[in-house]
Amino acid sequence: MERIREAFWIWGHFSKSETFFLNNLKKDVQNKLKSPQFPIHLTLAGPYKNFNKSFLNSLEIFSKKNSCLYLELNGYSYEENFYKSFYISIRGNTKLDKMRNEIYKLNPYNYGNYVPHLSLAYGDHFDEEKETLIEILPKSPESIIMKKLSIVKVNEIKEIWK
Repeated sequence: MERIREAFWIWGHFSKSETFFLNNLKKDVQNKLKSPQFPIHLTLAGPYKNFNKSFLNSLEIFSKKNSCLYLELNGYSYEENFYKSFYISIRGNTKLDKMRNEIYKLNPYNYGNYVPHLSLAYGDHFDEEKETLIEILPKSPESIIMKKLSIVKVNEIKEIWK
């Protein structure tokens, strides 16, 4: 199935202090691995080509009750995938799975194979570069708390995430 390059996604965001730390870490990574600029986030659901008002209202109510979530991290990882080139892996979490299932019930999307992670660089990078980077980066945090949800318009062709 071809990737949808322009759509809406639901992202999780973190506290100001955690976001500051993760942005600095992302900056260090991107000094070594060329990458488009994007906000630090946890992708929760999508892609959606559009929304109806009922879904937006339901999501707003849902997010007020469910946006705070403790996540255990597994350290740095990488793949040969442009959007998962270098990231912090998130441990499997039944509360995260339940949150995604509830969002899916509000408005189904292409569920696919979900690998929760915090991207630090997008791109086509050599494994050797990524392995060297893991050796020199500070230890990954052990946990993080997701504080809020947002709907983000993504245009991967123009490299816009807002």
